[in-house]
Amino acid sequence: MAPLELIHSDLCDMNGVLTKGGKRYFMTLIDDATRFCYVYLLRTKDEALDYFKIYKAEVENQLERKIKRLRSDRGGEYFPKIFDEFCEEHGIINERTPPYSPESNGIAERKNRTVTDLVNSMLDTAGLSKAWWGEAVLTSCHVLNKVPNKNQDQTPYEMWNGRKPSLSYLRTWGCLAKVNVPIPKKRKLGPKTVDCVFLGYAQRNIAYRFLVVKSEIPDVHVDTIMESRDATLFENIFPMKDMHSNSRFSIEITRQLVAPIESSEQSDEHEHVLEKDDSEAHPLVTISLCTLWTILPRPLLRHMHLQMQMIGKKQSKVRWTQFFLMGHGSSLNDPMVASQ
Repeated sequence: MAPLELIHSDLCDMNGVLTKGGKRYFMTLIDDATRFCYVYLLRTKDEALDYFKIYKAEVENQLERKIKRLRSDRGGEYFPKIFDEFCEEHGIINERTPPYSPESNGIAERKNRTVTDLVNSMLDTAGLSKAWWGEAVLTSCHVLNKVPNKNQDQTPYEMWNGRKPSLSYLRTWGCLAKVNVPIPKKRKLGPKTVDCVFLGYAQRNIAYRFLVVKSEIPDVHVDTIMESRDATLFENIFPMKDMHSNSRFSIEITRQLVAPIESSEQSDEHEHVLEKDDSEAHPLVTISLCTLWTILPRPLLRHMHLQMQMIGKKQSKVRWTQFFLMGHGSSLNDPMVASQ
């Protein structure tokens, strides 16, 4: 079978979750011969015909072929009379599967399931909210087109374009990126980069897409998307996930600080913890000192700093931090008394 002789299509709803751009559905168009897939984000189902026209014009011009058949389920987006009239006008056979038989449109259904599974994994790994599923869908489809299928040695991209794809530019989705500020927006004094999260690949150029999460540049705002190729990516660091974990840790620390000491048995238990090795510290305190000192309130930090200066080097910082937090700053567990 030659390309464009049969196109599989389906719409998928992400349980009513809207993207940042207000999109509710994604539409897949899969070539049966090559398994090359196009994906579009839709606000409403009646936009399906508009995006199909865009798809038809692009692929027929690129491949110099004509679409022969379109196979879809019995969804309402493919049933309007205007959709049938468009297919009849261009000689396209609009095939529909039998009622209540999604297996008849199995290629599109499996593609939807594969994409949604990838989106769930990507969002969970990156720590991003569900509203970013649209960027994850576009990225997953972009990568799947460059991965060989089960029964074929060549990738869909290679069969569609006639050349092997380059994979050197692929990056880990959701990782930290230090993006250089464009020259017109740079200041002589101040930072030259902004902290971003990698969101995917630009569709009409070779740039990457980034979500700005921290910026000290007046012309680059937080929570905006920028496209750039001049960036350094740290593929083992996920700032949004670390941010959520630090916030949960801060809540747990606050609960520990507020909780009163109910009996002498509890204080004895804290003293027993102090006698353990630093490697066996309480799980709420086993983090880097930099992270801890950035989430604790300023009055508590000043109090801890003063008492650390008083005790000098008699105890390590990690042991002192554990001692202070587990003792809730009480005089019963004063490190000055403990050192004596």
